[in-house]
Amino acid sequence: MTTQTPAALAFREGRLLDCQAILTGLPNPSTAETVLTAEVLALLGRMDEAETAAGGVLQTRGMAGPFEARCTSVLADCHWYRGERDAALELYQLAASRSDAAKDASVACRAHTQLLERTCDRTGYDSSLPLASIVRRAVTRSGDPQDHSLV
Repeated sequence: MTTQTPAALAFREGRLLDCQAILTGLPNPSTAETVLTAEVLALLGRMDEAETAAGGVLQTRGMAGPFEARCTSVLADCHWYRGERDAALELYQLAASRSDAAKDASVACRAHTQLLERTCDRTGYDSSLPLASIVRRAVTRSGDPQDHSLV
C-alpha cells in the first residue's frame, strides 16, 4: 500500500477546500503537488488559476508522463468550460494519448473516461463505441476503486 500525502488524501475524500489549504501552505511544492493544485483549482471552478498552474507544469522539461497527461486534462477542462469545444476535444485526445504513453492505468482510465464523456456530448454515443471499449479495458487494468466508480 502506498502512503498518501495529507493533500492527496483530502482530495480522494472530496475535501477540496481542505486539500487546497494544505497545498497553499506548502513552502516548496513538488511537481505532483503542483499538478494536484491545478486539478483542485479546476474542480473549484477557478479555471484561470488552474490553467496557469497546469500550463506552468507543462513548461517543465523532463516531466513524468502521468503529470503531463493530468495537466493536459486540466487544460482541456478549461477550454471546455469556456465553450471552446473543438480545442478541448483535441486536448482531451492528447491527454488520453499521453496517459497511454505513461502506462499509468489510473490516469489512463480517467483521461479516456473524460474523452468518452465529451465525445458523447459532442457526437453521440454510437460514434464513441470504440472509445467505450478502451475505457472498459482501462478501468479493468486499474485497481483503484474510485476509477471503478467513475466509470
